Amino acid sequence: MAKISDSVSMALNKAGKRQKDLAAYWGKSKQNMSVKMVNDAFFADDLVDIAKFTGGRLAFIYQDGTVINIDKDPDMTKKRNQKKKSPDTTISED
Repeated sequence: MAKISDSVSMALNKAGKRQKDLAAYWGKSKQNMSVKMVNDAFFADDLVDIAKFTGGRLAFIYQDGTVINIDKDPDMTKKRNQKKKSPDTTISED
């Protein structure tokens, strides 16, 4: 099975960005970002952030053409910043 970090690297490459750019966007050190990539340690909200950062979006795409976008719930993000927990994600259909 492919690692999530491989997909993250491909998304960064497509956008002409590097791991250090993502680290700066998140306010993390290059070393912290490297550890995250090596350990394949990404949460759903991380992937939503990466998609936005690289000009994409995170979605479930089905063979019948149904697209279900996965976005952060801004209200839950506010709560996370107050409680230091992972935010919930929301889904929407195109």
